[in-house]
Amino acid sequence: MSSKDFFASIRELLARNNVAEALVQMRIFLEKTPHLNDILQQSGRLENIRQQSNLGLVSLEEATLEQNRIRYGVLELLADIERQGAPPKALQDLLSGVEQESARPEVQQEVQQAISITHSKNVVVNSSISAQNVHIGDINYGPAAVAPIQPLNELLTRTLIPAIQAHSIAATRFLEKVAALPEWYRHTQAVDKAREILAYSFVGVIGIQLSKLFAIGKEEFSENTRHKYIEKCLQLARRSLDLLVFAFMSQLWEEQRKQPRSFDAEQTRALADFFDRAFEPSIRVQAQLLETLHRLFLAHQLPFPIPEMADFGPHFQAGSVFRKAVDALQQMDDHFGKKSDSPEDCLATETALTDLLTCLHFLAAYHMASIKRIGYWQIRTEQPRYLHRFAALGIDSKANVDAEKIDFTDETAYTDAVLLYRGDRYQAGINLSPFVIDHNALLFESGVKACFYRARALTDEQLEFCFLEDNSMVNVAWKGLIRPGADLNELLFDPENQKIYNLDNVIAQFRDARKCILGNDTLSFDDL
Repeated sequence: MSSKDFFASIRELLARNNVAEALVQMRIFLEKTPHLNDILQQSGRLENIRQQSNLGLVSLEEATLEQNRIRYGVLELLADIERQGAPPKALQDLLSGVEQESARPEVQQEVQQAISITHSKNVVVNSSISAQNVHIGDINYGPAAVAPIQPLNELLTRTLIPAIQAHSIAATRFLEKVAALPEWYRHTQAVDKAREILAYSFVGVIGIQLSKLFAIGKEEFSENTRHKYIEKCLQLARRSLDLLVFAFMSQLWEEQRKQPRSFDAEQTRALADFFDRAFEPSIRVQAQLLETLHRLFLAHQLPFPIPEMADFGPHFQAGSVFRKAVDALQQMDDHFGKKSDSPEDCLATETALTDLLTCLHFLAAYHMASIKRIGYWQIRTEQPRYLHRFAALGIDSKANVDAEKIDFTDETAYTDAVLLYRGDRYQAGINLSPFVIDHNALLFESGVKACFYRARALTDEQLEFCFLEDNSMVNVAWKGLIRPGADLNELLFDPENQKIYNLDNVIAQFRDARKCILGNDTLSFDDL
């Protein structure tokens, strides 16, 4: 038997679902080679999933997924051996040894036992493998697809779940339940639950973007999927940094209103660039601005908008995990769209995003809300009360997205605002407007249209925002509705004028923030 024939026979066994027999043959073939440990590991995985299935610890789907992963591992090992050439021992001797070993009664018994495992009613295989078609779990790698180095989102899932334990009771309980399950992240039901927890644990709009990334990872691993996956990873990184920067800017605005301060030349330039930029900043530039704001807050002993950021200093040092992640994401962003996206690119981008979000694990302790409208009640014999209508941004534990809620309270809150808060009291949160807006709330429309400040428009005086749902651009232009001597009651009687007034206020607040923080006003909006 030639090596070519032997490899062909192994692939044929895999194609016929005889995974166990293929593993036995490979074990004998690789007995005196460095690859033996690889095949022993795959054999152990097969035995482990058989035992778990018999005990009812895993579903049939999970058993199928795990066995498909084993198939793929064996195929990859075969490919590696073919690329490297024959093992150190003479190939013909090994092949001869395989034939002789296979004839021994104890080996024949092992093969039969392994085959019986494969045919067990507790392990169902519903996929076929050939040179043209490989099906692993719920992903089909057809002729136009290339199998990933490892399943997409696997690293992200198994790393972030333990990272957020301190901020998520659900994550802690989940890890307690899967503690006895080896490699829980390879089991469909466990993975789905873990990703559900991550999606509703991470702050507001970031959690929604995580859920979209998880959905992309389940698609056929085509070039289009790889492109979308990398793009979404980069968007997630950018929006996470944006959210932190906006929180710092909002807090700085509040502090400057109380007591104006002067900043050094580098800090002033960075702050001015934030307000006056004509294009969306790169991931690296946004991380540098975050570092500048961090130093500024420390130097002036300002209260941090997110207390966990007070001790974030070491992450900005050269060689830190955070800095390496930012550099890796920036490098991927620089080349994105200029070449074909490979499986290696997907893994590298996912790894960098994983490192970044792990450093920002505290975002799992925060929430976001969009205040839609506030009604006022004051009965003659009682204290005034307010009815807050707001959207809890993000995904909750019941899989509701941007759920509409009401709160009848004696507390006031900012109107037409997006709030970042910890705990239950959104009223005490940071007002992120005008850097984050709910465009639908401003136009009295249902649902949420969360938009992040991107840049100032080049052609005329308006602001550009990024709509997070599809990364499209939303422009907010100055109309100058309210002028000196105008009758506000008459103007605002028209609902359309109320919408214009809301949008004008976005620009007015943006200008006020710039003037208050920098101490001057070089931003010109006609007739403002």
